Amino acid sequence: MAKNAQRAALATAVLIGAAALAAAAWQFASPGQDLAFNLGLYADRGEMLLHGVRSRAVTWTMPLVSLLWAARQHLDIDPSLPARLAGLLSALAAFGLGARGGGPARGALFALAVSAAALARTDSDTEQEIYSLALLLFLGLELARQRTRTLLPAALAGGAAGITLLIRTPLFLFPLLSAVYAWSKEQTARRWLLGSAVFLLFAYSPLLPWARLNHSLTGKIIFLEEERPVSNLITGALGLTFTIEGDARALAGLSRDENAFRWAARTVAENPGRYAGAVARRAWHVFLMSPWLFLLAGLGLLLARSPETRFLALFCAYFVFMHCLLSIEERYFYPLRYVLALLGAAGAWELLKRAGLALAGGNKDFFTRPLFAGAAALAAAALVVIWRYPAVARPPLIALTRELGERPGEAWLLKRRGEALFALGLTGYGTQDLRRACAAGREPGACWLYDALTGRPAEPPQLFERYGLLLVKLVRELELGDRAAARETFRAAMTIWLKERNLVRGGGRDKAELARLIETNKTFWDSDLSGALLYFSPEARRRVLGVMRTMPEFSAGIGRLETAAAAAQGLDYDMALAILQETLKGPAGPAGATVGLGPQAAALTLALETARDNGTLADMLLGCGPSMTEVGEFYVAPAAAAGNPARTGCFTPAMRWLVRRDAASASALAAGSEKFPGFLVTAAAALRAGGKAGEADLLAGAAQRAAGKQGKGLKELALLYQDMGRYTESLAIARGLLAAAPADPELNNSIGVLLLFLKRDAEAEPFFVKAAGAPAAPVSAQLNLAALYARRGDREGAIRYYALAAANPSLPAPQRAAVLAAAAGRF
Repeated sequence: MAKNAQRAALATAVLIGAAALAAAAWQFASPGQDLAFNLGLYADRGEMLLHGVRSRAVTWTMPLVSLLWAARQHLDIDPSLPARLAGLLSALAAFGLGARGGGPARGALFALAVSAAALARTDSDTEQEIYSLALLLFLGLELARQRTRTLLPAALAGGAAGITLLIRTPLFLFPLLSAVYAWSKEQTARRWLLGSAVFLLFAYSPLLPWARLNHSLTGKIIFLEEERPVSNLITGALGLTFTIEGDARALAGLSRDENAFRWAARTVAENPGRYAGAVARRAWHVFLMSPWLFLLAGLGLLLARSPETRFLALFCAYFVFMHCLLSIEERYFYPLRYVLALLGAAGAWELLKRAGLALAGGNKDFFTRPLFAGAAALAAAALVVIWRYPAVARPPLIALTRELGERPGEAWLLKRRGEALFALGLTGYGTQDLRRACAAGREPGACWLYDALTGRPAEPPQLFERYGLLLVKLVRELELGDRAAARETFRAAMTIWLKERNLVRGGGRDKAELARLIETNKTFWDSDLSGALLYFSPEARRRVLGVMRTMPEFSAGIGRLETAAAAAQGLDYDMALAILQETLKGPAGPAGATVGLGPQAAALTLALETARDNGTLADMLLGCGPSMTEVGEFYVAPAAAAGNPARTGCFTPAMRWLVRRDAASASALAAGSEKFPGFLVTAAAALRAGGKAGEADLLAGAAQRAAGKQGKGLKELALLYQDMGRYTESLAIARGLLAAAPADPELNNSIGVLLLFLKRDAEAEPFFVKAAGAPAAPVSAQLNLAALYARRGDREGAIRYYALAAANPSLPAPQRAAVLAAAAGRF
């Protein structure tokens, strides 16, 4: 009899295992339609983090999925693979969780339950699949922590909770709840306190680098996302059940800067009954999303009354409650289905045990810790990027130009820099970057944009950004004068905006808000269409706006559009960089800087003052130039530029401002400039010319240290010391340079001059002789030697070198006459 029961249990275990394998394979091989259609936005934020592009957009969502999706793009991985792989690994995590309570057969039943719950859906969501895997790993490790009460499981469970928070934030308060829940099972307060402290430390410490990054961008301490929950928060406070697509701030009458959390608290306090009713409706709709799973989970909880099932039920209750505080969306509860399925599987195992069909086995979990190790490695790599970001982040154009210096063929960098250049009105450079991005591949949107901006626009491809491309097509058609085509494109874009950008997912009282949502939503004009205008030159924008004023289709929003278009051309120090780069790209380089930049001179000065006021002047100057010496010459060298109209045209205001009004910033700039001794010398000379002798001395010292390290800028430094009257230091540098080039006539002449300043005339003579006798001798050396001989009374020597100087072809004719006259007057 016992043998028959054993055979039946073994057959059941084999059947469950085969079914689990088949379900997992089926799930991996047949992905549904991915609902996370905005993964391109995640990838953009990840690229910004990787490349140090300063933008508040990176704070809108937690960083791990963004970085993973950016890495997927770099590795050219099939877009469906991350979701399919996460689903497969979730089955393994469920196997490990189940095996610890009853052996491999129970683990296979848990894995089957998770795969079946996934297969019951016809769609997919990459973010939620990754989040589900992280949650299952956390639940498995937390249950292990509650069983063993030792420090290593506490650290592992805490680390798993921290990983979930780097993906999505609903679990933010659950580690605290879980620690309190464990109190009832702990024997001693000291042991509980120590284990909980380790658990909570590892759970929340991953948020510290993220908070530091948020503070660097916003000036505020933000441990979670900055903007992502705002729409659901607003609609939740208004009493809507489901989420919307649209401008929730406008729906609530909030500006972009008003605090949505304070507004929501006031709104709920004004009508708590409405809010409580909305929370109850949301909970009911969550049940309706998976009624059979909830019923099976409840049955499982009744059948399998264990610490494991009670904890999983606590998690489900917390998960539903936290989400229902805000408006909801079905995909938010995909991870919940897996946990409900686990509760149902626990009940099914109890039934098998009572029927004698549960095969006993070792309670070994072979998967959870290895899976956690892989997840922890990815999270650690993400945290390195996050920690590095505040130190390396620069404004978009500066960062993208820097990164393209190292990765000149990367399509994302080229496309984003092109967009930044378009926004600055530098359409020629922007178009070039789009062309290069298209040639680099992986950016079909860049190819369409380039073709549309340089010819007649075709129908945009079916990409996530199709709506934005349609708006560019609309503007291009208006620029080309094709009003009929523009009207068709306008209707197509407006249809998408009305259906996809003004969407209320619920019915009933939610649906009643749709008309008000459309009425208050002005993003079509304020951001979408005004953003499309930025792809065109300022002159083309003005022409297109003029055409729009004559067309009735645009009458409703032309005023807002003109205001938004003007605001989009606001000045920051990206503009200063763009002006500098545009000037240096001229055929004559820095010396040929034109005076024809017109109003950009005022823009440059304003950008510099803005950078000074927000404390980023040093970052701008250090991070922006193709050549640091050239940057120094343009920005901080009025003495070098005096009387030179080619250089003083549009840069004089900036140079005057920096030297006369902000010498402290120039000194601060020097602190990070040791790679550029030539710049330090130029800045020191400028400060000295501006009467800032103390700052000039500091910069000269920094220049000497930098020159010694870099082996550059020594000649300029010697001349600076000579001008400052520091002849001994100048002489030491010049002698060092002469050792490397003994025949250099300029160096020999400079040493001779320095020795004269030091009253060592006899030592100066051989250096002057060597310089004056060299091929293409500098006329200054011949004149110096003639003056030295004249002071000695050596008439023949003086006359000979005056004659050589007068005959030197480098001496201009007027000065030649003056030399001859001076010689005749002396002799």
